[in-house]
Amino acid sequence: MLTQVTGIKSFFTWRFLMPLVFSIIFLLGLYWLKFEKSLIFSTILMLFSFSLFLLNKPKNNSYASGILAGIALVVIGFYGYQTMVSLRSLTEWDFLAFYFYGKAGADGLAFYDPASFPGILTELNLQGKVSSLFTNYIIEVGFCYPPTTMLMLAPIGYLDPHVANFVWKGLIIAVVAIDIVLIYNTFRLAKNNFIQVLIIVVLTLSLPGSSTTVALTQTNFFLLFFILLAFRNRDNWKAGIFLGLAVIVKPIAVIWAAYFLISRNWGSIISFASTGIALIGLTIGAFGLKNFTDFFTSNPTQRIPKEVYVESINQSMNAVLSRTAEFLGMTPDPSVMTWIIIILSVLLAGLTCYASYRFFRTSPRASFLIFLPLALLIYPGCLMHYAVQLLPVFMAMMMSLNIKKLILLCLFLVVLSFSSFTASLVILLTFITYAFLGKTAFTDTRAISA
Repeated sequence: MLTQVTGIKSFFTWRFLMPLVFSIIFLLGLYWLKFEKSLIFSTILMLFSFSLFLLNKPKNNSYASGILAGIALVVIGFYGYQTMVSLRSLTEWDFLAFYFYGKAGADGLAFYDPASFPGILTELNLQGKVSSLFTNYIIEVGFCYPPTTMLMLAPIGYLDPHVANFVWKGLIIAVVAIDIVLIYNTFRLAKNNFIQVLIIVVLTLSLPGSSTTVALTQTNFFLLFFILLAFRNRDNWKAGIFLGLAVIVKPIAVIWAAYFLISRNWGSIISFASTGIALIGLTIGAFGLKNFTDFFTSNPTQRIPKEVYVESINQSMNAVLSRTAEFLGMTPDPSVMTWIIIILSVLLAGLTCYASYRFFRTSPRASFLIFLPLALLIYPGCLMHYAVQLLPVFMAMMMSLNIKKLILLCLFLVVLSFSSFTASLVILLTFITYAFLGKTAFTDTRAISA
């Protein structure tokens, strides 16, 4: 256990400044030498893990804080630079795709009909200026999300594309900041607020998937926002509303609602269902009944190129097993592979539900959070940067950190640097094992008490 350090000023000594400067020079050196971004962030996670080990001894608090502060300054600078560069152009992935969807909804078009999208291309004068991939995946497919998601995207469709570009990307950064504040208020990781902030900022911004989410202007931090709210209110009927709203962002949120059944939280089940019904009503009222029913009669998943479901960025169980079978030279009948995926998904879901039930009394945080890695495994559209949703798991682990849990956490982070599928599977199986052995996954004990 660490002793509390008095005030921020006590950190600003040579023991703080020396590792601060070293961390900055070291990481900027890697960037200057043109190391791969993934390798730089893997190195950052190793430095982060090393700083956590240092924090287990009071005499090392200043050194650890210096490392964390150096990482934070470099990463924040990187995010700022990345955002400024991104604001200069209408990036295809994924802003322009979102804008096309929103434009179709705002203009009252049949957004599940691919025939509606060439007109938008002409109106924006982008013929010949978008890639063939954009044409194949967006123009020729149409809107590829459930109809309620249009409630989130249509507002930017009313804006000029350059204004929408600024608004959307600014909103992404704002939600990242809001999530950091929510994490700070949800997980008490250290008694010293300065160390608390450094840990949260570094892990949130350095986690594999975070920078990609911001670079692609994806919506994972929107989803994390609702997860955190649901987690904070998991035994309150409000949690159902938050997860109901999360479905607007990505349908993966439906999986997390299984916790309400395990905990017999009937108020949340009712509010979840009521929120869903209300959102469906709003969607039909705003975009018409036909646009809603077209999702079922002309499902866009049937038009999405098949390679999308097996490309390397897809880290779902479906994609990984399909790629593995192809690598081994196996060409099973598609229906056989589908049944294999279904059986494995049901098996993992059943084990997770039982583990959640076992955790409910002894480790209520784990009872909810165990569904996060499960969802990343069985959701077929789970991309590598969806791993942002694992942040609450890591934060909860740090609240109950002993040396064994610290080693386990560092192992999870290292594995995540290479494969979010493997990390999700290892995390899920680890906590299922904890549940079956009757061990507590998360407690209120704070090992990082500096």
